[in-house]
Amino acid sequence: MIHTKKLFLILNILSLGALANFQPYAGEPPQMTLTPDQQTQVAQGKLVFLLDNTKGETKEGSVAFRVNARQDAIWKILSDFSKYSEWSYKVNDAKAESLGGDRMLVDFTASVVKQHYYVINNFPMKDWATWNTDHTKANDCVLDTVGFWRIKPVDGNPNQSDVIQYGKIKLTSLCANGFFGIGGFNAHDMANQIYTNLKARSEAL
Repeated sequence: MIHTKKLFLILNILSLGALANFQPYAGEPPQMTLTPDQQTQVAQGKLVFLLDNTKGETKEGSVAFRVNARQDAIWKILSDFSKYSEWSYKVNDAKAESLGGDRMLVDFTASVVKQHYYVINNFPMKDWATWNTDHTKANDCVLDTVGFWRIKPVDGNPNQSDVIQYGKIKLTSLCANGFFGIGGFNAHDMANQIYTNLKARSEAL
């Protein structure tokens, strides 16, 4: 009887762990403060890593950079999910549908492994936007994710914007590591690709 109770308790703990998800933001995401040195690097046009924890299958990171474009030009790129495969990291396809208001559900297909994951985006497109996993659907690549964009015009120059991206992501082993090293997730590659492509596309508008 004692062993049965212990087994039942262990199974309950495991099931609760399996159900534990990243918590979505209730509204505006938190502010991130840059050090004076980081602010200088951003002003010089460099990509700055504010948070860099890329080990294992759960990864967390944040970057900051400056774009020579107005705030609305950057939001135009970020909110057009139909073109994410042209510039974003490891995205083969993305299909968005409105959930009403500022919310959109996006069905992403990962490149190489061609697996799906579903993300709810809250895009008021003012100074910030957030995203989190839709757990009502079967996510077979990105098991969980939460994150935000912050875009702020540079003081005294509305034709420049400072961008901060934060993301936390839990991947399957296949999506994290790829197949024999092919197609895995590399947070530094993702940051550099987004930095390069988002700058180029928004500055061309």
